[in-house]
Amino acid sequence: MYGFSLVVNGLDLDDESQNAALEFLPYDAVVSSSGGVVTIDVECDSRLPSESVSKVYEDLKDLRIQAVRIDLDLVGLSDIAERVDSNRETIRLWSTGDRRSGFPKHFTTAGGSRLWAWTDVYEWIVAQNIQLDDMYDWVPLPLEIIESFNGAFAQVRNQSTEGWIHTTVPSEAVQISSTHTLARAGWESYA
Repeated sequence: MYGFSLVVNGLDLDDESQNAALEFLPYDAVVSSSGGVVTIDVECDSRLPSESVSKVYEDLKDLRIQAVRIDLDLVGLSDIAERVDSNRETIRLWSTGDRRSGFPKHFTTAGGSRLWAWTDVYEWIVAQNIQLDDMYDWVPLPLEIIESFNGAFAQVRNQSTEGWIHTTVPSEAVQISSTHTLARAGWESYA
């Protein structure tokens, strides 16, 4: 089961028909709103991660809800400690290589703190046979899938303003390794 958070536009939290339709989707979809940003947390069963995103995208489109982006799920040391039911110091030692090796490089920093893409940390945790907290029994989307879909979502958003790009959301998977797939956006320019 793949889990991800999708930032969306067009979801009216007061629209009873949209809310009722979300409840009847064949997967878990939990809506939240913070600071004017509406997010749908999804846990969706499918064979490939790209299939999960495509399925959710099409279902939301039918409800007049536009996907803006897939949240990267950036985590700090404390977040990682919570997800593996450990303490922050253990995670810090992993991140510096003082305990275990090969911990992923941080994705970015914010306010002087390092942040990791959860998907990178998850892959390392699985490879290390470290037990996750039961609350995190879903598999995060690979970073390549997130970035590919986010690029396609941006193209779809810009389609009406650009006027010369025709886009489709990625629905085709291209094998890039034995364990990952990369969704490919289809787009063409009109001459």
